[in-house]
Amino acid sequence: MNFALYLRLSVSDGDLGKNSNVDSNSIENQRRLLRFYLREHKKLFDPFEDTITEYADDGYSGTNFDRPSFKKMIEDAKRKKIQAILVKDFSRLGRNYITVGDYIEQIFPLLGIRLISVNDGYDSKVDPAGSLDSSFTNLVNTLYSRDVSRKVKSGNYTRYQNGTKKTNCVPYGYRKAGTEWVIDQEAADVVRLIFEEAGKGKNTTAIATMLNERNILTRAEYQRTHGMDLYGKPVAAEHERRWTSAMVASVLGTYAYTGALIGGTLEAVSVGSHKVRRKPKDEWITLENNYAPIISREEYEKAQAVLVSRDREKYNAPQTYPLKGKIRCGNCHRAMTYISNSRGK
Repeated sequence: MNFALYLRLSVSDGDLGKNSNVDSNSIENQRRLLRFYLREHKKLFDPFEDTITEYADDGYSGTNFDRPSFKKMIEDAKRKKIQAILVKDFSRLGRNYITVGDYIEQIFPLLGIRLISVNDGYDSKVDPAGSLDSSFTNLVNTLYSRDVSRKVKSGNYTRYQNGTKKTNCVPYGYRKAGTEWVIDQEAADVVRLIFEEAGKGKNTTAIATMLNERNILTRAEYQRTHGMDLYGKPVAAEHERRWTSAMVASVLGTYAYTGALIGGTLEAVSVGSHKVRRKPKDEWITLENNYAPIISREEYEKAQAVLVSRDREKYNAPQTYPLKGKIRCGNCHRAMTYISNSRGK
């Protein structure tokens, strides 16, 4: 029989305290426990005939099942490369009782996989339909994970309020110096120019055209040429190398240029989910005068009139056609759009 030992550890789940090197949930202790279990159960494991494969996810939360080693283990189970899975306890599989229950009661039986949870005293060969104890244990794991999530959110909220937590995405015009944001004079001059032109009444398209005529680098291109990293992409895409009205609008809509720290703008859709949604503005945390401003609040408020007029512009609904995104203007390099004549002419 081919056995799979699944090991998982995550600080975010409270599995291992910070700066702690010794804990019953550590990867090494999980490995030691499972191998000892196999050695002690001679009827289950024959070291001369059976094989052991380890799958370890170190640093992955149990609330999300999109883990590389876990997914690899399931794929191997589908290919009949393993026949049994051993875990220290159900929480190593995951901390979502509904999903864990699906694996225990439906997926593993369908794949012909024997599941053994050592500390829970569970063996699917003995109790193939699951038990009330295992269901209750999975529910407790879910509630525990939610409690940890609430504590983490509370801690982040407090750090935002104290001004000690800042987003990793530094606004264009600033750069990081340790944990602080300082003004990047070259980029800040471009930001001031954009607000200055908006204050004169120019719309975003006119400002973008002016920036391109002056060969001023876009944010992505500026960061690329200065050895910075933009969202993990070291090279700006072609469409990011020319200013657009949307890029200008993004700059004009950034209140952080007044020196205000804005945090808590996003939240996870659910515990453990990588999907996030934007929170209502009245729930954001705003700390005025948190770092050096690039523009004044008066300049910011004056520029908002340009964005209001832009938002009122009417756009045609997105269309799909064979050459969409393939034809670009020879001057500004922006993608050209097909517009049909509603009168049929």
